[in-house]
Amino acid sequence: MKIVMLDRATLGYDLDISELDKCGDTVIYDRTLPEETVHRVKNADAVFLNKVKLTGEILAQCRNLKLICEAATGYDNIDIDFCRENGIAVCNVPGYSANSVSQVTVAMALSLACRLGEYRRFTASGDYTKSGIQNRLTPVFHELNGKTWGIVGYGNIGSRVADAARALGCRVLAFKRRPVCGVECADIETVLSKSDVISVHLPLSCDTRNIIDKKRISMIKKNAIFINASRGLVADEEALCSAV
Repeated sequence: MKIVMLDRATLGYDLDISELDKCGDTVIYDRTLPEETVHRVKNADAVFLNKVKLTGEILAQCRNLKLICEAATGYDNIDIDFCRENGIAVCNVPGYSANSVSQVTVAMALSLACRLGEYRRFTASGDYTKSGIQNRLTPVFHELNGKTWGIVGYGNIGSRVADAARALGCRVLAFKRRPVCGVECADIETVLSKSDVISVHLPLSCDTRNIIDKKRISMIKKNAIFINASRGLVADEEALCSAV
């Protein structure tokens, strides 16, 4: 069996992938450009990837392909309809990043809430010492205790972020298509308009693409923190930039 891994470098080199060699003839590429994809996968029986796109046009040229292994949770980079119609199995790794993504989300929220970037620059530049003032309170920052943390997408990641938010003293307000018992849920407009911190944890699909559009972005409080921990395309990034 011929196995091809297309973007090894995206996985980190602390990950041991030597088991693949026991499964067949394995070829590993650190990265694969779009124009290189067809040549590298057209004769493969199995393909491992993380970020490389496999469109229907590319897959149509892969006569031997039986299995695509997505080394991530999201698989919007693969033409699933084509795979379904042509008997190509696709597997992913659901839940593998729940702890790490929730941790990073909370770290970003704390960094922004505490204005750590500005204060670090103030001390690293020597301006703090030169000021002769023992305390600096500008830019103004606020405690998260008592604030509302809105979570758009209350799944494995969103629920972990909610646990951390509650531990910090936040009220958690969640948007989930199927409300969860014991969790204060609301429609997306309410979550966006009422929250002081908003974190987004949605898969990218036809239903979620651009779900946070210009109109909904206009509902967000002017001083709110917005963190998109999912695919960029769930939000209108130009509208976000304009709002900022």
